[in-house]
Amino acid sequence: MSQISSFLSNSIIYDDRITRLAYARDASMYRLVPESVVRPRNTQEVKSLLEWGRTTGTPITFRTGGTSLSGQSITTGAIAEVLHDWQTFKVLDGGDAIQMQPGVNGALVNKILAPYYRRIGPDPASINAARIGGIVSNNSSGMVCGTQYNAYHTLKDISFMLPNGNQYTTNLPAEFQRFRLGEPTLAEGLLNIRKEIMDRPELVNRIREKYRIKNTIGYSMNSF
Repeated sequence: MSQISSFLSNSIIYDDRITRLAYARDASMYRLVPESVVRPRNTQEVKSLLEWGRTTGTPITFRTGGTSLSGQSITTGAIAEVLHDWQTFKVLDGGDAIQMQPGVNGALVNKILAPYYRRIGPDPASINAARIGGIVSNNSSGMVCGTQYNAYHTLKDISFMLPNGNQYTTNLPAEFQRFRLGEPTLAEGLLNIRKEIMDRPELVNRIREKYRIKNTIGYSMNSF
């Protein structure tokens, strides 16, 4: 703890054996005992946590509900639980959209939207326990929504932080250019991947075919 406590308050760091063992599992069959569990309360603490990870070479896995079936929310590094202090929301456009933090419960969102005769697109079986952070990052779908209304196809905008601590929001028109200037290597890499895909019609068709069915494994190449 001494190393991480130089970056973050001890009050949000949990490295006792019981906590570490409790977070060694999610809803999957896998088990990885984390070095520590951290509960950042705001974006500044997330930024400090990422700085610690970069400085020490410690992998950081973000976790909300822990309902993952493929082990996405466990690690031997540090678990960053963005749950308890990440539950604010705001209904927008008369219920046509809703802005949420990652810790908001999926079933609760549908209750909030019910008076507007709306619901979120994804309907995973774990929706009563799953949180928006996991629903979005795993591109959740469900028995009813299929691929048409999965997380990817119903996400309007997102605010995100890169491992270097830089933050961006996709609903601001100037952010795209700011991203290209602030992250030239990453931006160029993404554009190169897109060009490589678009230059190969057979690859374009293969990606389109594959993403007509549910696919939450690997990288979302369909986004290119």
